Amino acid sequence: MYHAVHQNKAEPSLYCDLNEKSLTQLDHVLPASLCANWQTWLQLPLAELVENLIASYGLDHLPQHIPYLLAFRDLLSNATRPGERGIGAFLEWWQEEGCRESLPSPDGANAVQVITIHKAKGLAFRAVFVPFCIWDNKTKANAVFWVSAKETMYHHLGDIPLRFSESLAKTTVAKAYFEEVLYSNMDSLNMLYVATTRSKDFLYLGTMFKKDAEKLSNIGDVINTAMNSFDPEFNDTNTYEKVEDVPGIVKVEERSFITLHNYPTSQRLSDLYVATEEKHIIHLLNMEKSGRKGSLAHEVLASASNEKETDDYLQKLLTEGVIQQEELQPLKQTVMDVLQHPGLSKLLHQSGHSIIEKNIIDINGRIQRPDRILVKEDSVVLLDYKFTSEQSDKHVEQILKYKQLLKQMGYNNVQPYLFYAVRKELKMVG
Repeated sequence: MYHAVHQNKAEPSLYCDLNEKSLTQLDHVLPASLCANWQTWLQLPLAELVENLIASYGLDHLPQHIPYLLAFRDLLSNATRPGERGIGAFLEWWQEEGCRESLPSPDGANAVQVITIHKAKGLAFRAVFVPFCIWDNKTKANAVFWVSAKETMYHHLGDIPLRFSESLAKTTVAKAYFEEVLYSNMDSLNMLYVATTRSKDFLYLGTMFKKDAEKLSNIGDVINTAMNSFDPEFNDTNTYEKVEDVPGIVKVEERSFITLHNYPTSQRLSDLYVATEEKHIIHLLNMEKSGRKGSLAHEVLASASNEKETDDYLQKLLTEGVIQQEELQPLKQTVMDVLQHPGLSKLLHQSGHSIIEKNIIDINGRIQRPDRILVKEDSVVLLDYKFTSEQSDKHVEQILKYKQLLKQMGYNNVQPYLFYAVRKELKMVG
């Protein structure tokens, strides 16, 4: 499908590769992003997984597929509204219900609408064409129907299931058989009534010619017999027309349409589902060398308050490839110089509870993230690390904003501190 959509020829050998190679080795057959990220994508919510698949297959840049993609996204939303239960549950729903859905057509669209007679009840159309007006008049042979056994030798069984057959007309259940035939013919005529009363101006019915005109086995035979009484030449022409002039109605409607040339996808959900810790790792891997040491030290201090915690976190960064072996000892020394500062050490050990780099949403919906909040019995200490050599008014402005947020949250006694690691200076902000 991937090759067909993009009008590329799929070599026969590619089908063999699908069976013989793992998904990570099929980037020459399937989208490279799918092969590289499929394990990660399996952990995503279903809606986000579908968005990634659409983008990886390149369907978002094919305008002819956009209406179907948008309709599928609506179906996906409806299917997962009661609660998402995973890919398996969605595929089961799709097989039972979703695959029968069709692309919705707006009222007044210049298009042919294909619909069943049952679904057409209560609707009206200017022109109706029933191409196969040949449904059976009576119940199909061997179909099972239930009859009462009261007047038979099996009366003690109550109701019994029987296979529908003309031979039942000569048995003790003949009454039930003829009732079934009667009801089946009535249902067939009712369906014909619905089909022929949906049109406003034009109605076309298609039936099949039969040599044995005496046997009325389907509704088309009934129509053909009726047509013979209206038009004696019907058997020769196989066509009956009743034509009347219908005044044309020209409606001038002004409509504004939005044409989409690309499927609107967003990675916002993916960003939301990236763990906070993973975001820090991504930042550390991509930052410039000039600020690397300070940012790494800042990252460690956000998660460690003693030597053991420092060693554990540095080992974690080393294992993940964020830092090199030669960086480990100098980085530890920088962090320990900060933690062993007398004033800072006193603050850290006096606190009863420590909150490290957690989001605070202000009244404008913006996210603020203090480095560390130390909660005591009668006060709250705000601590922000700075690895710049120069002090700045912006540092003061930032921590005072954090202080104001905590006051709005009900903490009245808030003590903000700035720690300048390069100068080894702990400064209380008034």
